Amino acid sequence: ASDANFENVIFEQLELDTEVTLSDLQYETTYYWRVTAHGLAGVQTVSDIAAFTIKEQGIASVPTNVKVYNDYDSVLIKWTESLNTTYDIYRKAEGDGDFEKIASGIPVGNYLDNSVLPGERYEYYVKGVTQKGESDASETVSITVNYTKLLFEDNFDNGASDQWTETN
Repeated sequence: ASDANFENVIFEQLELDTEVTLSDLQYETTYYWRVTAHGLAGVQTVSDIAAFTIKEQGIASVPTNVKVYNDYDSVLIKWTESLNTTYDIYRKAEGDGDFEKIASGIPVGNYLDNSVLPGERYEYYVKGVTQKGESDASETVSITVNYTKLLFEDNFDNGASDQWTETN
């Protein structure tokens, strides 16, 4: 109901489940609810009245705990996620003037940047995005991309070369 006296009931239903989902509720409106239990012998028990207010979602929080890791020839960026938020990732290479948005609409708290060069140093920050807008930038983090080291063992010393075949 939209009033504590239940004069304006907006949802009433016999429900056997313990969970009910309501839609089309208004922001900044207080709603009141109660549960009536119906016993097998026809006895009804009514719960106390409870209330909740739907708060309008604001601009996203600034992402926190932003970390970067080398992942072969890529950079893995991680941060703490927030509910109902997507993320935009910004990057600049050492010596570049401005940050560039390299990804948008990321729905989780990590992103793998595959467009980096080994040996180069990069700086990153993340912004949260909701329907109300974009947050301020997270702290800036930086990393130098590692070179991938490939290990190759030929085993020629122990006769393994006999297992190699010649192709044309």
